[in-house]
Amino acid sequence: MTDVAATKKGSFALFADMPVKAKIMAGFALVLAILAILGTTGFTSFRSVGTNFATYETSVDIAQTGLGIGRGTLNMRRNVREFALTGDDKDAEVAREYETKVIELIERLLAAATDPQVVDKARELEALVKDYGTGFERVVELKGEDEALTGELATIGGEVTEELKTLVKDASATGNSNAMIVGQAALREFMELRLNVVKATGGGEQAAAAQEKVTEELAGVEAAITGLAKASAGSALSEKVEALGASVASYHETFTKLEAIDHELTGLIDGTMAEAGKGITERIDWLDAYGTESETAIKAEVDSTVETARTTMLALGVGGIVLGLAFAWIIGGAIAKPIAQA
Repeated sequence: MTDVAATKKGSFALFADMPVKAKIMAGFALVLAILAILGTTGFTSFRSVGTNFATYETSVDIAQTGLGIGRGTLNMRRNVREFALTGDDKDAEVAREYETKVIELIERLLAAATDPQVVDKARELEALVKDYGTGFERVVELKGEDEALTGELATIGGEVTEELKTLVKDASATGNSNAMIVGQAALREFMELRLNVVKATGGGEQAAAAQEKVTEELAGVEAAITGLAKASAGSALSEKVEALGASVASYHETFTKLEAIDHELTGLIDGTMAEAGKGITERIDWLDAYGTESETAIKAEVDSTVETARTTMLALGVGGIVLGLAFAWIIGGAIAKPIAQA
């Protein structure tokens, strides 16, 4: 017991031997130290929270920009599809407007983003949107060629039809029954050919089946023209048959060009542009997920920082109160003892 008391006495001996003024100064110094620690902890914590909120604001801006890009690309692709179906120039203009808006939003995203991953995805997205836009401009060009060739094909088709009717009439007038019969068969075949050409170039489920018929009917019409040439050889009809053959060859050539354009359009819309569209969707989904994850992580970090600051400040406050009471007791005793002994 004596040893314990001696130890306690030894522990407080230095403080007990201090003058009253020094004890008071030490008490105030301790209080000031506790206040300084509390202030520093609060400042550091709120500064950290402020930084987190700035980061959170950036993440929200990235997420909102990503949503804007998503809506813009959907509208751009919708108008591209509508233009591919209708050829309406208004749809093309609207698609271009959305493309411009999307590029502007991506530039805004690149300016705001600091995460290298976000920057890389945004650059990939920008490249894909520009590739999609380049493909669309080619679609516009091809649709213009398609429209011109369709009109040309209709004109040539009308001319061939009239030439065949005239040839049949002239063959009948000259008593060339063979040429008349072959001409009538060629006219029927050509009329069916024109019908299937319309179906083949119109798209849809019937296009493939109509395409096969067009190939067969073109061969049939060309064979009929060869038969007409034989039936009219040496007669006044031979020149008209020759001209008719040239017109049918022109019709065939024009249709082949149309077919090539339709094939390229299909490859662009369902191939190249579809792949670019898929890549665009994937990057937008990634940006959306990134924004959501960042918001969640930053919120958790802010909550943790605030909770840690609250706990630390509460502990320091309680500790300060306890130490303050202890020093008040010790200093009060040091002041009261001389007075009591006097």
